[in-house]
Amino acid sequence: RFRIINRWWDICKMIKASTVFQVCLVVISFLGILAFNACFSESEDFSSQPVKLQGQTLSTPYEDLNFYEYVTASIGGKSLPYINNGGISDDAVGLKVPYIEGTLLDGSKEIIFDDSNFGLDSQSTVIIVLAHWCPYCRSEVRELSKYFIENEIPETIRMISLVTSVDPAGVNYPPHQWFDEEGWSIPVIVDTIESDIAHYLGVNIFPSFVIIDENGIVTLRLAGRIGPEGFKSLISELDKRHLGGDIK
Repeated sequence: RFRIINRWWDICKMIKASTVFQVCLVVISFLGILAFNACFSESEDFSSQPVKLQGQTLSTPYEDLNFYEYVTASIGGKSLPYINNGGISDDAVGLKVPYIEGTLLDGSKEIIFDDSNFGLDSQSTVIIVLAHWCPYCRSEVRELSKYFIENEIPETIRMISLVTSVDPAGVNYPPHQWFDEEGWSIPVIVDTIESDIAHYLGVNIFPSFVIIDENGIVTLRLAGRIGPEGFKSLISELDKRHLGGDIK
């Protein structure tokens, strides 16, 4: 590097440049070398150090064994009241669903409802809430997986599933392997280790179904298994609603 500076000095002498010009040229060359060294060193340090995102999901469950322990969610607004399984009415119907942004099994983000999309997509959203250790959920996933293969969901309906109450000591852990084995084709949001998303949806019974309209308003919640026939009826009623009917 200093040979470069000496070379410039010799050239200046050959062309009989002034002393001031020679000094300026050498200084500029020296500063250029320093700048090059700084960029090069920074690139070396960046490429050799692992990227760490504190408070965020590092990867996917396929790559990171700690995915389920550290997965995060962004939640805002009021939580919905819990489903009263023996009640005649549901106090959550008619309420606005909280803002929920969760993490999918592929590591990407998914927003359940955003006010920026208020009424624009004209879709109802069906959220299927599941727990991997729940025998009723296992039966529901197995039967509905086959239903989704054999039946097309109308464009007026958006499907999302939520895996919650994740327990490393429970059966079918880790959940992503369970979904893969069952051929589950519905996008899966992973709840936090504290089950924050399920809490804000007011769900503590598995499986459960939460249906919101295009404006983010809860129109129906169902607790317990409904099976393929019940699901077919639900989808039919939702599709009719977008054609001018109401959910029964």
